[in-house]
Amino acid sequence: MFFNARQQDLDLRSRLLLARSAVLRAQLADDARVLRTPLGLVDQLRQGWRWLKAHPQWVGVGVAVLVVWRPRRLAWLAGRLWAGWRLWQRLQRWRSRPAPVLVSALVSSLVPALVPALVPMVAQLAAAFKGPLAARAESWRNAARPPR
Repeated sequence: MFFNARQQDLDLRSRLLLARSAVLRAQLADDARVLRTPLGLVDQLRQGWRWLKAHPQWVGVGVAVLVVWRPRRLAWLAGRLWAGWRLWQRLQRWRSRPAPVLVSALVSSLVPALVPALVPMVAQLAAAFKGPLAARAESWRNAARPPR
C-alpha cells in the first residue's frame, strides 16, 4: 500500500516534469526564432569565406577589375585595408601585454589608428557648423568693445 502511493507520487511528478520540460522546450524554440536571421547571416558569411579560401583566384580577378575600373578607389581601399590590418596587429600585441600597461597600450594603439578616421568626421562637423558659427563670430568681431 505504501509503495503503491509512493509509485503514484513518482508517476505524477514524472508527468509534471515532462509537461514542464515540454513547455520550456516550446519557450526556447520561440525565443530562438529571434536568432534565426542573425545566425543565418553568420552561416552565409562563413560559407562565403570558405568558398573564397577555396577559390583565391577570384580575389585577384576582383583586384584587377578595380585597377582597371577605378585606380583611385583601389588606392583608397588598399589604404583602409592596410590601416585595418595594422589596427588588428596592434590589438593582438595589446592583448598579449601584461595588465598594468593597458591604458598606455590602448592610447598608443588605438589613437593613431582612429585619427585618420576621425579627421574627416571632424571636418564635416566643422563644415556643418561653419555657416552659423561664422555669422556669430563676425557679429562678435564687429561688436563695440567696452571701454577700459
